[in-house]
Amino acid sequence: MMNINEYGYYNMVDIIKPCEKGRFQIKHYTATPEQVLEHKAHWDKIGIDSVTHGLDKLVVLYDNDITRRHGNNLYSVVMSSDTIEHQSCKVFNDSAYGDVMIAGLGIGMVIIPLLHNPKVTRITVYEKYQNIIDMVKPQLDAYIEKNNLTNNLHIICRDINNPDYSLPQHNVVWIDIWNEMSSDKRQRDMKLLIRKYRKQLKKNGVIKWWGEDEYYNDRVDV
Repeated sequence: MMNINEYGYYNMVDIIKPCEKGRFQIKHYTATPEQVLEHKAHWDKIGIDSVTHGLDKLVVLYDNDITRRHGNNLYSVVMSSDTIEHQSCKVFNDSAYGDVMIAGLGIGMVIIPLLHNPKVTRITVYEKYQNIIDMVKPQLDAYIEKNNLTNNLHIICRDINNPDYSLPQHNVVWIDIWNEMSSDKRQRDMKLLIRKYRKQLKKNGVIKWWGEDEYYNDRVDV
């Protein structure tokens, strides 16, 4: 079994290989010492105590359409296996059990620990873009087969803003559909999404989202 870091996540470089489809591209990335310091300065500036280790080997999902429109590769990052992602997703990893729903496939980083978690019985993922599903799902399926895991993963191409209330209800819902953590839009989105997905929760079910943790201390009043 592969090594797991202190946040409960696996080395995605060993699982997700570089590929490209349509406007999206997955690359393997190695940060220079200068970039590591730049990374830490960026998060320190907005008050998040980030760590600098774990940046030597990353899997990064890019949206090339954003780069074309804005001319800055930094803002085209949709998801990465950066340690700040591990930190900010830990609140979900620690609380996942039973029937889990995830909004946003990304590189599948949060899915891998769930596949190994005996408390998780079903994983349903909503992903808006079929091209991302086409890149990531076959690699997750290969990982499941290689490690003789129960394939309880269901990935659906659907906009999270349009819930399918015919699906089974969930114990835990995880919402991660934003590129930037410090986003006013994220707060507005969450108020609407919490109202919608409360209907999809089982008794004592919970909704978690990217940024709702001790690092960003984000709260949404509905």
